[in-house]
Amino acid sequence: MPRGAESHTVRRVTLDTAILVRANGKANGPAGEVMRRMREQGTTLVLSEYILGELERVLQYPRLQKLYGLTADEVAGYVRAVRAVATVVWPATGPRVVPGDAADDAVVYTAVAGRADVLCSLDQHLFAVEVMAFCGRQGIRVMTDVELLVALGG
Repeated sequence: MPRGAESHTVRRVTLDTAILVRANGKANGPAGEVMRRMREQGTTLVLSEYILGELERVLQYPRLQKLYGLTADEVAGYVRAVRAVATVVWPATGPRVVPGDAADDAVVYTAVAGRADVLCSLDQHLFAVEVMAFCGRQGIRVMTDVELLVALGG
């Protein structure tokens, strides 16, 4: 069984920007399947304005627009659709957690504020021992999209 995919109920999930980018309607892969299963199972998507703002900004990168062929209107529509299905929280604050990328602290603290069961990411900074320990103390498991699929019963 993949790391972190032990059998636990997954009710609340924070997806980081990279996972949300990979879940857009023009993308293929496990991130989109995660979003589909979360909707089917009634799993709460927990995000913050920080993550939503980063999603909109990142989807406008020329290399991602070329990859996915998203227009500015499609980017805005996708971000609106994600916001509409998410519970948006204000990230908690606290000491620095993520070594190597202080900006990722906002993602971790979004999961904390939203009482997430899982923080789903592909960012290796979030799999650092310190981050995993911090999240574990908060009752949050850090998983990749593939690991989350297993946890969601896939």
